[in-house]
Amino acid sequence: MKRLLVAASIALFAIVAFAQEETPQPAKPKDSDLVAASKASTRKKAKPKHVITNDDVKKSKGKLTVAEPKKIAGPAVAEVEVTSPKTSAEETALYNKRVAAQERVALAEKKVAELEHELATIEQDYYEENDPAKRDKEITRRFAQTKKQLADARTELGNAREDAEKIK
Repeated sequence: MKRLLVAASIALFAIVAFAQEETPQPAKPKDSDLVAASKASTRKKAKPKHVITNDDVKKSKGKLTVAEPKKIAGPAVAEVEVTSPKTSAEETALYNKRVAAQERVALAEKKVAELEHELATIEQDYYEENDPAKRDKEITRRFAQTKKQLADARTELGNAREDAEKIK
């Protein structure tokens, strides 16, 4: 009886092993065109042969060659009359004017932003105030005064921007 049981278990083992060998394994899914193109492009990239470092630059002889510009075929370019170049004093004065104009614009923008914030704060105070006398006298007066200052600051900002554009 033991022999029969051993023989049956061996036969069962053989059948299971044979069944597993014959079951087809699922094939790997084919890559999409995009994935295939990506794999193909990454394989073709050449690695740099030599990376230039600071040591390489220090070791160089420092010979500089300048390539001549290529002449472009086509219609002749009209020559422009060149006036005398500005002296460095004139360039410095022009640069200082530009910087001053930019600073004037920046200060005017900052003043406008501050007054807009102050106007919003005063308006909020108006709605939060419970005393009608204080609201109608003090806060309304401050609101009108700040609104006038804001209009003047916006005018100054416009003038500063125009002056800055003229200097460029």
